[in-house]
Formats: sequence, C-alpha cells, structure tokens
Amino acid sequence: MIFEIIKDIDYITNINILNLTMNSKIRFTKIRDVKSPSYRIGDAGSDFYVPNKTEDFLEALLKKNVEELDNDIWVEGEDIVIGAHSQVLIPCGIKVDILDKNTYLDAENKSGIATKKELLVGAQVVDAIYQGEVHINLHNVSDKPQRIGFGTKAVQFLHKEYIQTVWEEISNDEYDMIETSERGAGGFSSTGLK
Repeated sequence: MIFEIIKDIDYITNINILNLTMNSKIRFTKIRDVKSPSYRIGDAGSDFYVPNKTEDFLEALLKKNVEELDNDIWVEGEDIVIGAHSQVLIPCGIKVDILDKNTYLDAENKSGIATKKELLVGAQVVDAIYQGEVHINLHNVSDKPQRIGFGTKAVQFLHKEYIQTVWEEISNDEYDMIETSERGAGGFSSTGLK
C-alpha cells in the first residue's frame, strides 16, 4: 500500500515537472552574432547580451538610435557610448517563442551595470505573442557618458506569469458604494515612510 502511494506521488511529481518544463520553455533563434541567453541555477533571471561588433549590428544600432530616435549614442572602439541623460535601444539579436501564452519576459537591471555605470532598464515587457527581435532599452541617468561593451551582459529577463485582467466600468455612484479601505484615497507616501 505504501509502495503504491509513493509510486503515485512519483507519477504526479513527474507530471508536474513535465508541465513545469513545458510551461517554462522559451525557444529562441539568433539573428545576429550574439551569445545565447544564459543563467545559473538559482538565478531568477536569464542574462541577455549586447551583440558582437559587426557591420550589420552597427547599422541597425545607429539607424534605430540616431536616425529614428535621435538618441545621443556613438561607438568608440569596442564600446557603445551612451551620452549623459540619454538612452539606447539595443537590437539584441534574439527572437523568442514563449510557449506559455500566460507568461511574459520582464527586463530587469543587472546590479553591476545599474550601480557602477548608472545604466537603468527602460522598456521592460516582452509579450508572449511578440515575434520580433527583442530590444534592450538602457537609460544613462548619470551626468557623464557611459560605456557598454560589445558581447557583454546588458540586462536580465525574468520569465513571469500574469493575470489576464477583465476591466469592468462602473458609475461614480457605484464606486462610492465600495467599502472604504484603511488607506482610502491616500496617495504617495500616505502610509508613511517608516
């Protein structure tokens, strides 16, 4: 009897692991000379890299940033230089196929890049139905130009689930009937700073 229960638990565990593997799988292809997304066991996010320096990548980078967005960026040697208080949109050379359509990729800062270079992530969400090239958006919040090297880690993407929201419009009178919470309409810092 105990052996059969353990066997059932093993079966259920294997099914759950299979479901987890299928739900967490993201297929990708590389359209530029770039390292594959990577992570270590225990890391929450997968590292995405700046592509290697090629004519194709430089053309796409400069077209997107200088011609279309008028961003203050330039290339020096093996680095992309982002002007003070400017941003860069890096076409990272990766296209993804997120199998679980109730999930998305969320770009987050790499701690070293954020703290040492003051380059912070801007646009963050890659929807499961997006099929184009993933772009990395970094903002230079410092008072001086900052560099990021070709072939180096730029951001980390976390694979997250979301709740599909159903929005229901109600009248102001109906809204006024909602029970008042402890916070009520208190906005910024209304709950205190300590």
